Amino acid sequence: MKKFKVFLLSVLVFLFTFGLCFADFPNSADRIEGTVAFGYYEIWHATPSVDGYWARWNDTGHNPEINDIMSMYWPLGGLYSNGNYNIYSTHAYGIKRAHLDAVIIGWGNAYQGEFERLKTAVIGFHDNGLKSIVAIYPKWSGEEWDSLINRLDTLISYITNYPNYFFHSNGKPVIMIGHPDRDDLIYNPDQGDLYTSWKHKIHYYKTNKDLFPNGVIFIAADCQLDWLKDSYWDGWFWSGVPSDEDGVDHLNYNIWKLYTIDDYNRFYIQTIIAGFDTRANCHDFNPIVRDRENGELFKRIWGWVKQAQWNGYKIDHCSVPINDHGECANIYPADPNPPMRGNGYQSCGGRVPQYYFTYEPLDPWWYIDENARQVDEFKATR
Repeated sequence: MKKFKVFLLSVLVFLFTFGLCFADFPNSADRIEGTVAFGYYEIWHATPSVDGYWARWNDTGHNPEINDIMSMYWPLGGLYSNGNYNIYSTHAYGIKRAHLDAVIIGWGNAYQGEFERLKTAVIGFHDNGLKSIVAIYPKWSGEEWDSLINRLDTLISYITNYPNYFFHSNGKPVIMIGHPDRDDLIYNPDQGDLYTSWKHKIHYYKTNKDLFPNGVIFIAADCQLDWLKDSYWDGWFWSGVPSDEDGVDHLNYNIWKLYTIDDYNRFYIQTIIAGFDTRANCHDFNPIVRDRENGELFKRIWGWVKQAQWNGYKIDHCSVPINDHGECANIYPADPNPPMRGNGYQSCGGRVPQYYFTYEPLDPWWYIDENARQVDEFKATR
């Protein structure tokens, strides 16, 4: 009998502790209100004149000193540093001209000085009328859980100290985590596995009224939909796009899956790309090329996103890459009269020509202006 009482007391202590940990927690997702069009923005780029070194432009053996960069297109206005506050008036102009409401700034910590450039970007966009969500991705080479959480805590400190710089919905700031399910990229989670570790961590932030008196919204980016089941993630962001063979059917499947894995009612942000070309990445031995087709691919993907639905549910929000020059999926204007790569440039085994591509016969700003039209139609059909 004494052993039974001890056992019963242990059970009650466990239940009480568990109840304290998970009490007063919402039984449905915190959703981003309305329909929001985001521009996804990279802070990789550095130049010697601003930062004292090259970053991103010179990746995989390219030499910007001879006009050779890791891209198939030369950006209109030339090479820039995300650490230069002055670029954000021009970049914000393009983003707003594209009818995008806010920016998602990727922070993968892949390059030297990224956090300083992140702060410059957040301030620069704020001062030009745009608010930001920060998307923390683990390093491409992998990252310890504690390191990733330290970056998250650093970001949260920045958000709580400068709330007006960041995008909020109903008073809740929005935070995105990329690849939260990838145990090949995030090592040694504190609760034994990533699913449980994120559940505990998100619960802590959502119930911490000192940090977030109105709550906080968490988005899982580029993870498996099944992995979200019974989790506390509020939304799902997918940077991938279907193939022409899958088209709208793939997006319909995503919507069905998102709303049937459980009843948490998460929202869905879908990416639209203008093309894709990784031939200038000399470390990519199987480069992917998805031809822009003079803008037809962009319009076709937008059509799928606007059309996709399941059982009355549709894609809630959209995102378009602004400046991922290395993958060439972006809508950033391309120089119609680019320089030639200098002699001795990095051709990646002969697959990169000495000349840069342009958007001709389209105008350099065509993708920006077409995106504005598509965003307007997307919002009108939600």
